Amino acid sequence: MNNENIPLLWWNTMSDFSIKDKIKRVLNHLHLLGLAEHIYIFLYDVRRTIVFSRNYNHVLKRIRQKSNGDKIKVIFLVGEPAKWKCQKLYERMRDSNVFEPMIGLTAWNLQSEKFMPKDEDLEDFHQHAEAFFTSLGDKCVRTYTLFPRKAIELSTFSPDVVFYSEPWEPSKLQEPEVVSKYALTFYVPYFVPSHGNIKYEGHLEFHRFLYAYICMSEAWAKLFRDSWQWWKCTTRFIGLGHPALDFFGGRMNDTTNEFIVYAPHFSLPHPDAKRRYVFPFGTFLWSGKALLEYARSHPEQKWVFKPHPILRKYLEEYGFMSHDEVEAYYKAWETIGIARYDSSYQDLFLQSRVLITDSCSFLTEYGATGKPIIHLKRMDTGVTPLPPSQKVFDTFYDVYDLDELQKTLTLVIEKGFDPKCNERRKAISEANISDGHASERIINYLKQLIRR
Repeated sequence: MNNENIPLLWWNTMSDFSIKDKIKRVLNHLHLLGLAEHIYIFLYDVRRTIVFSRNYNHVLKRIRQKSNGDKIKVIFLVGEPAKWKCQKLYERMRDSNVFEPMIGLTAWNLQSEKFMPKDEDLEDFHQHAEAFFTSLGDKCVRTYTLFPRKAIELSTFSPDVVFYSEPWEPSKLQEPEVVSKYALTFYVPYFVPSHGNIKYEGHLEFHRFLYAYICMSEAWAKLFRDSWQWWKCTTRFIGLGHPALDFFGGRMNDTTNEFIVYAPHFSLPHPDAKRRYVFPFGTFLWSGKALLEYARSHPEQKWVFKPHPILRKYLEEYGFMSHDEVEAYYKAWETIGIARYDSSYQDLFLQSRVLITDSCSFLTEYGATGKPIIHLKRMDTGVTPLPPSQKVFDTFYDVYDLDELQKTLTLVIEKGFDPKCNERRKAISEANISDGHASERIINYLKQLIRR
């Protein structure tokens, strides 16, 4: 709920509109209307903070009272396999004698309405997801039904802890306001933070009333923590690292150099200039076909195509390519090399020699490998990295147009020259993003919290 809407709730709670108007007129005459609304907002925020804090205190007390023989039930709420980044954490929980983890397969509101509008599409999607998680040895339960189409309240599964992977409008029954009544809520983002935009990475309504937000490091945690007033937020911002990076821990020097990875983002400019993705990272309109032609002209090279899950839809929906053109484009990459559309790509990252991308999520994640990144960029992005990642970003090979792209491909791929190698490895080491122990730290934090 946005603060600007709260005063409307205040007035609307009064059934006698004549009295309401009189109060507003008096306060306005005394020049106190604005002050009264601000006081109400402050009290409203304080009240919500107290309620959430009380909920979590009760839940934590209940969990601590469980006998050592009773495992702590954990649900990882996941919307789609392509955004699953906590496998290492899941495995450590599964192998412990303290936790009982499971995947809670759901459908976020924005995803289900925009990207999977038909029941049969969502059913196929969930079946694919179940097969994916089963192949990883993960227990998977559906927390979303089709008939009727709605979310299942997570209390049905008796969780003690719920991990969220996305902040984008979870179902009302599955959002922290409801879940906080019976479980501790944690957040590990489906992306590995890079730019660190405070508003969208840590300052949405979703981020306000979690029990804890697991951040990349203490530097990231401090950025988010300092952005909130104490009366508006119950969330503990804790710098424990990101489980997605555990896969690369200590493996910077024992990797092969087989593949070239191309990972385009979906954030294309909308045909209607008034509508645009909040961060216009996507460069596909000038780089997508050029890179396909480059790959075709170099059959001696091995490629991996790892597009953002919704790039395909936006290319067609925005009118940049027809349906047949999109299908032909994806098919061409599948013919040239490996096309990977889910989250089982990390092994290919380790086996690769370079990443070409405009996807901000991969900049830190692939950066942990120590290998070069050709960073496709747009002049109008309007976003610069915050201090925790700036030094790492400075070691990328920035490319803004086709001429720079061709020169960089020749230098880094064809000639195998990487002049920023030493600088990059030093920056990665200093940033401490590849020690491989994030899951261990999260487990230890949970054990200490619940006194196990």
